[in-house]
Amino acid sequence: MNSTNADLDHTLLSFFQSELSETARSLREQGAQLLVPGPDSESTTYYIRRSKTRMEPADFELKLTDLAEVRQRLRGLWKGAEETTLGNLTDKILALAPHFDSIEDTEEVSPFVYVMF
Repeated sequence: MNSTNADLDHTLLSFFQSELSETARSLREQGAQLLVPGPDSESTTYYIRRSKTRMEPADFELKLTDLAEVRQRLRGLWKGAEETTLGNLTDKILALAPHFDSIEDTEEVSPFVYVMF
C-alpha cells in the first residue's frame, strides 16, 4: 500500500520551501528565536501560575469544517512578537486543505502500524 501522493508531496514541499522556510528566515532576521537551544541560565524558575486551572472538552475540540474558527484558533496560538508573521500564514495553511479532500480512507491497516489485540 502506497500512502503517498506525488502531487500532494509536491504541494507540501513547495509550501514548505516558499512559505515556511521564508517565514523562519524572516523571523530569525527579526531576532526571534524559533527553537530554544537549552535552559535559560538567567531564569530563576519556569513556573507560571495559570489563569485557567481547568480544561473543558471545548478546549480540545475544533470543528475543522468551520474555517473561521480554525483561523481564529490558529491566530490565538501565535501570540507574541511573531504573531503578525505567523498570522499571515494562517490563510495560506487553510488554502492547503482542499488538496487533502481527495484522500480516501481505507479499511486496510498500514503494515507500518503495529496493531495490538
